[in-house]
Amino acid sequence: MTKVDEPYKPPVPDAVPEATPRIGGSLLPLALQAEVSLFFYGLAILIALANQAYRMKVFMPSLQAKNPQLHDTYYSVGPGPLDWPMLISALAGAVLFLNWKYRAAFNARFLKPELMTVSPVMAVASYFIPLVNLVTPCRAMAGIARASGIWIGWVALWWIGHLGNFLMALAIVRPLGFELFALLWALVTFLVSWQLMMSITRAQTPTEA
Repeated sequence: MTKVDEPYKPPVPDAVPEATPRIGGSLLPLALQAEVSLFFYGLAILIALANQAYRMKVFMPSLQAKNPQLHDTYYSVGPGPLDWPMLISALAGAVLFLNWKYRAAFNARFLKPELMTVSPVMAVASYFIPLVNLVTPCRAMAGIARASGIWIGWVALWWIGHLGNFLMALAIVRPLGFELFALLWALVTFLVSWQLMMSITRAQTPTEA
């Protein structure tokens, strides 16, 4: 019996890699939200430094004049002229940051859903839930960083910085040295936040071919 050749089969093309998602299609843009959020965050830090300088130059001498026995290193909290601008700037930065984080979490879940276990909504809402806000915001940011290929150590430094800011803000008695340390801590936390947010933003911003 003569063997019949198999009918012609066209060659199977090589697998075509998935196209990188484009802004406006699957990935949400992040650059504007990151930049404006960091602007207001940094502005709040600068206003806090100016407020502290005013208190040291004007408020402290006045307080010591009323109480000559007041130790030079003691700082009694009093109102500053820039308290409200500082608060408004900080709130604006926080709102814009939450908008950025929702978008970054959305993109991370699209890129690598197996690494992003926290939903975009929960990545934002978790900040307002007692006890949950001690863990879940960090888990969400860690998932975003992993899905974006960013060093996870930045997330650890970012979360330690913000927890430190929160704990120091609860202090009632604030010696001058403590107040200056808190400002330095806030400045370093801002720089870490800038590095983390901009790294994620660049990683989630597709480049045109």
